[in-house]
This record gives sequence, structure tokens and C-alpha cells, in this order.
Amino acid sequence: MSLLCSLLFIFLRIDVAGGILIVGSVLFAAIALILGVIALFVITNNRKQSKGYVHAIASILLSTPFVLMFLLSMFVARVRAEREKANTGLYNIHLLGEGLIEYAKDHNGYLPDANKWCDLLIENNNKLKKENFRFPRPDRFHLKGECHFAFNKNLSSMHFVDIPGDVVLLFEADGDWNLHGTEELLNTRSKEHYISLLLVNGTVKDYWFNKKSIRSFDSTGTHMYYEKPRWKP
Repeated sequence: MSLLCSLLFIFLRIDVAGGILIVGSVLFAAIALILGVIALFVITNNRKQSKGYVHAIASILLSTPFVLMFLLSMFVARVRAEREKANTGLYNIHLLGEGLIEYAKDHNGYLPDANKWCDLLIENNNKLKKENFRFPRPDRFHLKGECHFAFNKNLSSMHFVDIPGDVVLLFEADGDWNLHGTEELLNTRSKEHYISLLLVNGTVKDYWFNKKSIRSFDSTGTHMYYEKPRWKP
């Protein structure tokens, strides 16, 4: 069953059910590994029953790579997340995006006033700290200001569900507390090759200064193209 789920995932390329197939593959592999070990133990301790060694060993050998790959992927994902948190702004920009959505849910679906959005998010969520509005290790990247993420001022106090998903919600920029604006703030990071933009739909895009556009991919993930960021609903 584990092999079947893996083959279906590889050859059918089902986007929606892909996650289910991966989970099924790992789950069946774990069950096969456990049952194989139990079978070896039972057969070894049962003198009257000596058959089944081949099947038990085959089960263990076939299922072990799936389990090891799953554990390795979890470890790699954790290491990557820790590196992002310590060295990039991706962790904080996602955290602030979630904070904005949470604020909207708690305020009849409306986003905060752009003039005091940082204060309102902290007031609404006591788990958020001022450090979350800053880039990690700012001295290393020569960043200035109290805030290293800006809120799209065009979305100030707007009803969240009425905003198209491809509109910029947050973006990397340097400035004062409660930093808000649009493309004019991009120049605060113009020395960088690219910065991260968080869209309303939760997608993070890279804005490349040499193209003055964000990098995107088609539905297949193979064709890359550039497009201008959308600032207005």
C-alpha cells in the first residue's frame, strides 16, 4: 500500500490529494515496519512456527527507506525553519501576516488602521513582540529604523475578504514604527538583490530590483515570468 501511494503520487501528479497520498505512504510504511519487527519476534520465539522470515524481512527492508526519508524530511524542514527564523525575514513576515488576519477576524473582518497597525497588532495579540516587526540580525544586513516590514497603506481599515488575493499585504522595508506605504518604500532596500512581499492570499513573492517586478511561476511550476506587484485592490 505504501508503494502504491508513492507510485500514484509520482505518476498521477494529483495536486489536491498529493498530501493525502504522501501521508498514506508513510503511514503504511510505518505499519509495515512495525508488523515486520513483531513478526520476526513472534517467529523467533515460536519454535513450532519457522515460516514467514522472508516476508517479515522483506517488509522491514521495503518500509525502512520510507520511514527514514520521512524522518529526514522532518529534520530538514525543522533546520530550514530555524535558519529562516534566525537569518531571514520570512518567519516574521508570515507571523505578521497571520497577525493581520487574526486582527481582522476579531474586528468584524476589517484590517487595522495603517497609521497604527503595529500598535494594534500587539494590542490584539500579546504574543507578538516588537522584535517580530524587525528583521533578524539587522546589524549584519545594515538595516536601519524601528520597523523592517511595511503595511500596504491602500488596505488600511479595509474589509479583508473584499481584497483580491494577489494584492500586496506586507513587504520588506526600513523605516519608523507603524511603517506603511506602497512602492515608494521599496527604495529603502534598493541595495538588495530582492526582497520578500507577502500577498493577501498568504503567498510570499520575491521582488527583484533589477526587474522591478516579482518573480512568479505558472501552474506547472516550470515556466518563470515577471509581473508588477499589485498595490491597489
